[in-house]
Amino acid sequence: MKEQVRERRQTGRILFTMDQQVMGRITIPNSQKNPVVVQVLNMSIDGIFFIIRSVRDVSLKTGDEIIFEDIQGRDRKPIRPQIKTKIVWIQDDPDSAYTGFGSKFLDVESRTLDNLENFMGLYQDN
Repeated sequence: MKEQVRERRQTGRILFTMDQQVMGRITIPNSQKNPVVVQVLNMSIDGIFFIIRSVRDVSLKTGDEIIFEDIQGRDRKPIRPQIKTKIVWIQDDPDSAYTGFGSKFLDVESRTLDNLENFMGLYQDN
């Protein structure tokens, strides 16, 4: 018997299509690596789910903290939240070219929250 997965999200999320090309740039604190470009697939005021090509030389694990430097959709002005997030789950399918990361925002300032809400609002009816 398959066990039901309990939904942990407390707020609604916006789903982005591959065509919308919502991209982000992350940095890993205490790392000498350059920022990494990721594709954002969904987002809420609580967190963000993004994917990275599995072949990239990026090693993230549950509990790691990263910083989203900026987020931008195709033909949209970028936001630069400089927001710290924590990896809370990883979707790693060996048959997929991408690895997915669910992350939770940490210590969000009200101005940053407003920017995130405005950005997500651009995609609500699309």
